[in-house]
Amino acid sequence: MNLAQNELLLCEQTQDFIKTLYRQSKISGYVQINFIASQLGLSSGSAMKTTQFLQRLGFVFYEKYGRITLTDDGKRYAKTLLRYEK
Repeated sequence: MNLAQNELLLCEQTQDFIKTLYRQSKISGYVQINFIASQLGLSSGSAMKTTQFLQRLGFVFYEKYGRITLTDDGKRYAKTLLRYEK
């Protein structure tokens, strides 16, 4: 699946997840599950499922019990989302 096909699969909540990952990774270089869950009002389990989904799509890299980082495709998509944000 290429980036254009992946973009069609993402709902607004998942897009918010990517934008939050991007903003925080600009500050610290990575994001941890508990941080993203607290920022978006999600359970750790829901944040983990979204992370795993985004990893399957190629938008993030996740180290078990570790850090979430955006891939190049993830960064490009986040920048696109932020460019069109109100």
